[in-house]
Amino acid sequence: NKKSKELLLKSIEYIDSMLVWEKLAEIYSEMFYNKRGDFIEGEKFRNHLNDLELNLKKYPKIRHYFAQCGLESIGERLFELRDYRLLIDYSSLFQEQEIDKTTLWFEIGYSHNELGNIQEAKAAYERYIEIKDHSSAVLNNLANIYRNEGNLDLAIPMYQQAIELDNNDDIAKNNLKNALKDKKNADLKKEDEIRKKKKNQQLIITAPDRWPKLDKYKKRLLITLSRIECFNGFGELAELCSMEEKWVERHYNSLVGQGMIIIDDKKNTFKINPEIKPLIEREKSHSVAINIIRASDQIVFKPIFNSQFEYKVYNIMIGLFPNHLVFPNMSLSAIFEYSKMKLLLDKQTFEYFLLASVDICVVSTSNYLPILAYEIDSSYHDDPVQVERDKKKNSIFEQGGVYLIRIRTYGDPSLAEIRREIINSTRELGTRIDPNSKKGGKLVNILSEVDFDSFGEATMQL
Repeated sequence: NKKSKELLLKSIEYIDSMLVWEKLAEIYSEMFYNKRGDFIEGEKFRNHLNDLELNLKKYPKIRHYFAQCGLESIGERLFELRDYRLLIDYSSLFQEQEIDKTTLWFEIGYSHNELGNIQEAKAAYERYIEIKDHSSAVLNNLANIYRNEGNLDLAIPMYQQAIELDNNDDIAKNNLKNALKDKKNADLKKEDEIRKKKKNQQLIITAPDRWPKLDKYKKRLLITLSRIECFNGFGELAELCSMEEKWVERHYNSLVGQGMIIIDDKKNTFKINPEIKPLIEREKSHSVAINIIRASDQIVFKPIFNSQFEYKVYNIMIGLFPNHLVFPNMSLSAIFEYSKMKLLLDKQTFEYFLLASVDICVVSTSNYLPILAYEIDSSYHDDPVQVERDKKKNSIFEQGGVYLIRIRTYGDPSLAEIRREIINSTRELGTRIDPNSKKGGKLVNILSEVDFDSFGEATMQL
């Protein structure tokens, strides 16, 4: 064969005959086998392949005839030997239309896949499906590639088609099961991402509603961030806004959680929510905003005192506590802390607490905490419904830690008598309080400052 090959190669320089080309292609095909008919491997195969490649380039006509007699059988043998690299090199010597006449597109695709050439493998499998009858193995392998690429919408029907062609293909069945599971998880993940995206969008849109609740430190941080494009760590940011680093980090994370700051994880950058930029600019102006609400001509307002008697008692309290604030009709929710009272009171009492007020409350001018309160009772308080309300109010003051003095008149006592009883009850309160307790001690000190005798004499002369 070797001598015949050399003679034929010389003859083709003078004779362009189909018979010569066919015979030369046949000899090249036979030379991939030894005298015993065994397939040659290793270095001998590589040398013969290089020789074939050289002459195929020099004499392209040989390739056409060689494809007819040796292309498929040699390719299949290389595939059996799992010499995937050599199979790829071998098949690259031929054109697509020549390989189309064989079944080698499966072997070529499989070899590329084993070598990690995923796109080349996909192209080979797709070429097989395009020109051949569908194969369960080809459909399954191509579906695997689509699945690994995340294209489950193509992979799942391809697995199903593979099973229709071969109902005994357990590999395709198992792959279909896993693909359907992946599809379910992917759909759930996509839904979750959509929900998160909508939530983030809503968080950004509603950020101005949360602006009034930001403290001055968070607003200062936002002002600083609005003046820079980036920062190198929270230490640098702390210096820029004159705050401790630990607080800067906490405030920053809080602002991100509230949608005031938008983080781009891919670029590792931040930007200020556009919705609050006008609010930041207004904050930076350090101006004073005045807004006058025009009143209508309707008269629906009333005096802050519910009766003339309340007004008289209020004047007595002003004289009794000249160095403190005396507020009429003060709501209980302004005296006691909402969250703590909610824990201390039962549901009905707490609902009453939210709506009720006390007639007079004395407030310290040093710390603006309530000192004690006065409730003015009348015959109206004998009503059973009002009796229950009074019990609730008593419980609220008892639980809240503020002393309450109730004042009730019978008949028509004079103003001097009322004044005297108020003084006596307030003085008596001072004697009942334990001066050694933290809270009681402060109240005793306040009451000790009141000159009950002078106040009584002075008011009696009025």
